[in-house]
Amino acid sequence: MYSLMQVCKAGKQESQNCNYVHIRIGGPHMDEHFIYIVLEIVSEIPKGSVATYKQIAELAGRERNARQVGKILSASSLYGEYPCHRVVNSAGRTAPDWDEQKNLLIDEGVTFKPNGNVDLKACQWKI
Repeated sequence: MYSLMQVCKAGKQESQNCNYVHIRIGGPHMDEHFIYIVLEIVSEIPKGSVATYKQIAELAGRERNARQVGKILSASSLYGEYPCHRVVNSAGRTAPDWDEQKNLLIDEGVTFKPNGNVDLKACQWKI
C-alpha cells in the first residue's frame, strides 16, 4: 500500500518548494486506515506509561500485526508528531538503534529494571 505524503524542502511552506513522494510501509495486509488507527492509539498513551507493540496491535483489532505496528511507528514522523518512544516490545526492551528512547522515557518517570528493560508491571498502560 502506498501513501501519498507531502515532503517540504528545508521546512518551507510554499507549494513550489514541496515535492510529492510515494512511501511504502508495511505489507499486503496494511492499509491507510490501519496506519491512522495505530497512530491514534499511540497518541493516547499517557506520559509515564508505555505500551507494547502487541498491545497496540490488539487495540487496533489486529492482534497478529505487532511487527506492522513497529513498521508504522518507524515511519510515523511522515504523519506528524507521535509519542512513539512510549512503545516497547513485550519484554520491555526499547527499540534497537534508538538510544534517545530510554532517556525520553526516564524523563517522563518510566522506571527500568536492572537489566535495562522497562518495568512493565509498574509502567504498562492500563486500559
